[in-house]
Amino acid sequence: ARAEGEAHTGCSIEDVNDELPYLQVLNAVLPPEIRATAWCPVEKGFNARFACTGRSYRYFFSRGDLDIPAMKEAASYLIGEHDFRNFCKTDTSKPNQTTNRRIIEFDVAPLDDDHEGGASSG
Repeated sequence: ARAEGEAHTGCSIEDVNDELPYLQVLNAVLPPEIRATAWCPVEKGFNARFACTGRSYRYFFSRGDLDIPAMKEAASYLIGEHDFRNFCKTDTSKPNQTTNRRIIEFDVAPLDDDHEGGASSG
């Protein structure tokens, strides 16, 4: 499986005009099954873990005998607010820290045949 993630920061393509080729540099040191497909500059001091307002993830699986309808049904059970304490790192110095997370959307869909798993532009 391969995952793509993004933190919602509100940046635009104009923000990256004169930057280094970060994707090429990063992908050169990552294992081939892990690819970075997008990035965005943020304000100094920004912390993706604590300051972002949402996250989006995309997972890509090798083609195979996947039961897409069953995967869609399973995904539907995750939509809504749930306690993910068994998946969270807890900090005992913060007793009021919540482990509840809200999943707004979760979809499972096969890729088009002409899609090679890269990020689409636009």
